[in-house]
Amino acid sequence: MSSTGDAHAAWIKLLSKLQDELKEVQEVKVKLSSEQDFRDAFFRLCDDYSATDPERSCGFFFRFHEQIVFFVKVLDEALFLKSPKTLSDVFWQHAYAAIEVAFNQDFQFQEFRNLYPQLNQNLPLFSSDLSQFPKNVKVQESLQIIFEAYIASYLELIKQLKTEDDDLDYEPINVQIQKARQIYADHEVEYRKRCKDAQDEIKSNALHNYPGGMDNNDGRFQHIRELGRGSYGTVDEVKEQTTGSVYARKSIPRKIPGQEEDMIAERVKNEVDIMSKLRHNHIASVNMLFKGENYWSMIMLPVADCDLKVFLDEKCSGAGYPKDAMRMLDPWFGCLISALAYAHEERIKHEDIKPSNILIKGKKIYLTDFGTAKDFSEFEQSTVSDYFETGTPVYWAPEPRAWGRPADVFALGCVFSEMLTVRQHRTLQEYRKFRINTGQDMRYAFRSNLRAVRRWLKALDGINDRNPVAQVIHEQTLNMLVEDSEQRLTAKRLKKNLRAEDDLFCSTCF
Repeated sequence: MSSTGDAHAAWIKLLSKLQDELKEVQEVKVKLSSEQDFRDAFFRLCDDYSATDPERSCGFFFRFHEQIVFFVKVLDEALFLKSPKTLSDVFWQHAYAAIEVAFNQDFQFQEFRNLYPQLNQNLPLFSSDLSQFPKNVKVQESLQIIFEAYIASYLELIKQLKTEDDDLDYEPINVQIQKARQIYADHEVEYRKRCKDAQDEIKSNALHNYPGGMDNNDGRFQHIRELGRGSYGTVDEVKEQTTGSVYARKSIPRKIPGQEEDMIAERVKNEVDIMSKLRHNHIASVNMLFKGENYWSMIMLPVADCDLKVFLDEKCSGAGYPKDAMRMLDPWFGCLISALAYAHEERIKHEDIKPSNILIKGKKIYLTDFGTAKDFSEFEQSTVSDYFETGTPVYWAPEPRAWGRPADVFALGCVFSEMLTVRQHRTLQEYRKFRINTGQDMRYAFRSNLRAVRRWLKALDGINDRNPVAQVIHEQTLNMLVEDSEQRLTAKRLKKNLRAEDDLFCSTCF
């Protein structure tokens, strides 16, 4: 297997080439190495040219560039690239150059923005596994070809915008876009094959103790940092030594007082089996399962920045509702319902949906812990910090046996109500205090005071005809929290209802 330096050097060479090609057409004098750099430069440019409705134009841009933004950010982190030689530098420079040239040539943003969907159409829908195998030259080569084809389309757009013609010549742009699409199709297949080969190589180097598990005594996973801790065990970030791939490792004790070891093993393997069947851009993946002397280790993606509970409490309300964090919330409603609808179509129930089982990585959101988190939370007495989440069934549905698909919808409806609360600039502490029912054992459980939940949601500021996105979220959240399980809408139907507003889905959700 080739060294890290080979893959890293190949990327640096390509990025330098792409930057040089752009300089020959349009030199970008503004520092652009991040989304925030682009936003700041974009609004300054709009101000200089008195462009109308820059907020809407910026929103339009990001709606169609979400996947490429994810692509460059993940690879920059995985490859440890540093500005000015990063994929982010190259992408943001090209994106800004196109807009700058258009304004210089007296084009209105509306005249060329319709090319954005075409530029980004058919770009492969990469998920959290994109960060794998940064040392593998063959894997990285496929990604380099895809990225170069994408940037070539942008460069052609810039060239055509620079011509002196009054009307934009779409034909050469469309020819380049069609060429890129074919490259995407060919090399996505090759990329998947090379990833599988690399994954198989890792597995072949391990000792198989039994079907579905591998011995973890060879120390191939290096601990980087702890990500979380709960009654089930710990989650830490680890690096696989031979490939440089970074994963999350969920470690679950093989022996827990009062529980049979065989039963624990069965539950662990059950979760792995379930998550191995689910391939969705918003569902976390289990890549490997190892059996150590004292722990089971699930090797998973993504390595999350935080969970939804932390995001809502600390990144949003606790930070004064910053715009960058708040604008991420809307598409997550559609992303989560898409993931749940997919799981239900695959005849899989989650049975433990709650904010701490929803992960955030960059701007992407993931459902995780299918089927096992609930079981393991019952093994040990929960800690005080777990009181609202792990230790009590706060998100359980009101029906007696609350473990079917309608119960999943109810639980996600509870989560949606919390997301909507923060979206409308209220805190989860206020929401808990409002719905508390002192006459119930589970006094913070949503099902214990659904009347108060409905009153709270109805009273949130900004839920009116002038805010159609908030209104759609509000209506569908109430549909999810219907007390009668037989009257509760399915995830598939809710996904269709949320489609009334495109802003409620990311570009990878269909």
